[in-house]
Amino acid sequence: MNLYYTLVGHPSRYSYWSGSAFGRKIYKMFGMWENPKAAELGEFSRIRNMNAQMRPWVTWFVEEGLDIAQDFVYFPHDLYDNVKHKLRNRFVQKHYVLNTGLPKWEYHDNPERILLGLLETVVEFIEIEKAHMNDVFGDEGELKIKDRREAGLRYLDWEISLGEESPFQAEAAKELKEIYLWYKDIRPNRPDPMDESGWSKYCEDRPIMDWSSSKTDEERAMVKRMLDKTNNLEEVYDKEDEQMLIRIIKIRQSMWT
Repeated sequence: MNLYYTLVGHPSRYSYWSGSAFGRKIYKMFGMWENPKAAELGEFSRIRNMNAQMRPWVTWFVEEGLDIAQDFVYFPHDLYDNVKHKLRNRFVQKHYVLNTGLPKWEYHDNPERILLGLLETVVEFIEIEKAHMNDVFGDEGELKIKDRREAGLRYLDWEISLGEESPFQAEAAKELKEIYLWYKDIRPNRPDPMDESGWSKYCEDRPIMDWSSSKTDEERAMVKRMLDKTNNLEEVYDKEDEQMLIRIIKIRQSMWT
């Protein structure tokens, strides 16, 4: 079986022969309990146990034999699908890596890669997966929204509106929307710490050859204030980034469709 799953992966079916009308007909033919078309998971197990006590070999044939036969018939199709999906994942979708959005020809430290890797994952999740969900489950007759940001946010708004009906889903959607809007709209517009402190202008105005000259006590105090302000603002930004990473980690289990 390991070789089989290596070749075809773990294919999913829209329907299984074990749950087909043919399987139910066999149960009926032998006077056994028929599998309903839909039921709770525990109900299927209860019916199977009762049938296994009546006629074990018939139960095995319907519940396992038919699916084995289906796997054999679908083997060429499953093999083709598995190879296609593996090649697409390897060279196109690349689900095994996190996209950071950073320039590819430059060096980047791990803290930056970790931060942007997680934040860009949120962006892709909303603008691709949530946007697709909005396309599929949007209001009937609604035209497909070309703006992927708008489509993804619209679907999040619908999830948020679920409220007490689905509190975990609604809260996760609210968190995702806040993180996304912060990263896309707020973070890029944060003032540069060196510009905000005046350090950038101080360095621009000071002649290059003048760096070696002695400073007055007043100027040294001014430089210290600017550098302290720069460092403090950088710490505020770093703490804000850190809090967003923590929020992503806490809701990561909800990031699937």
